Amino acid sequence: MQALEFSYSTSSASIVVASSAMGQDPYTLQIYNGDGIIIEQLEVSARSRMVQESAKEIPKTVIFKSPLFDEIRELHGLAYRQALNVDQMLDTIVQELEQGE
Repeated sequence: MQALEFSYSTSSASIVVASSAMGQDPYTLQIYNGDGIIIEQLEVSARSRMVQESAKEIPKTVIFKSPLFDEIRELHGLAYRQALNVDQMLDTIVQELEQGE
């Protein structure tokens, strides 16, 4: 599957947020300066693992997240919704459905 990548630029910097495929981790965040040089890069992911703290305890699945995982995932989701105009499309669909009643 193809990665999803979104970018935003200002006069002095650019930010790129990407996921491996269809919004799945790992997520990457890159910040570029005005000359197009990467000044910060971060990759975050979440992995699950079976954990059993004692022989008597039933093993359970625990998810281990990279620092900032939730924030980068949310940023990616917001960029996706804005780039594809998801909210406006949903509003249009609801209006059309209401008019058809």
